[in-house]
Amino acid sequence: MSAGDVEAVIKELDNLGCQPEQAGDQYSSYCPVHELDGKGHKKSLSVKSGNKVAVVVTCHAGCSFNELRKVITSLNSTKERKEVEATYLYRNREGKEEFRKLRFWPKDFRIENHNIPSNDPNKMRWKLPLDRDITEWPLYRLPELVAAKDTGETVFYCEGEKDTDRLVKHNCIATTNYEGASKGSQKPKWRLDYERQLTGLNSLVLLPDNDEPGRSHMANIAKQMMGKVGEIITLDLGLRFPDLKAGGDVSDWLNAGHSVEELLEL
Repeated sequence: MSAGDVEAVIKELDNLGCQPEQAGDQYSSYCPVHELDGKGHKKSLSVKSGNKVAVVVTCHAGCSFNELRKVITSLNSTKERKEVEATYLYRNREGKEEFRKLRFWPKDFRIENHNIPSNDPNKMRWKLPLDRDITEWPLYRLPELVAAKDTGETVFYCEGEKDTDRLVKHNCIATTNYEGASKGSQKPKWRLDYERQLTGLNSLVLLPDNDEPGRSHMANIAKQMMGKVGEIITLDLGLRFPDLKAGGDVSDWLNAGHSVEELLEL
């Protein structure tokens, strides 16, 4: 691993005004995609040497590597090899992990069943649990979702874990299903367990991505949950804000300069 690769990125970030600074074996910096608007962000970008790629650059607010590479030109020579960007734990009502979902760069996903030994000859560790081994298929962040029924707090339903975690960082309660949205004529990705877990909420806000699969996914959830929660609000940011890119999500909307306070007002 050449230290020059990291140094080239740090130099470019410095020239962009991102104020990189070293912290242990990595650097922290303002993200050149969304944090150079002078609005008092906390530094969300990390830069370090990688095991499989020369440089690992991660925006912890959700900007993709491809977005970063458009701005940080010294990353253009980085080979596209899979690297884990995030790990999402799916827990049951009691907080026990049932399985986890790994997000890779370049964008890809893989299921890991952490309850199975890594040397299992049937490789079941890298598959979803069998129906017989799981009592209830959990929505993401299920324990917080269950607690919201007692407090009456609003729950946001996103299309993916990245957006869910982004809202949680802003003290919102949010959830999603591990399968994401269906595409084209595929059968809607919905389980009876999800309906049970959402039933009884005071307020459910659906946040579709700015595309047909996202809208169809949320429309199906609204149909399934009609009359089972206090209120259902579909907040289609793509229709309200025409500048939101095709396929854009709530993270893209926030990256464009909007705030969670504005989201709550909407």
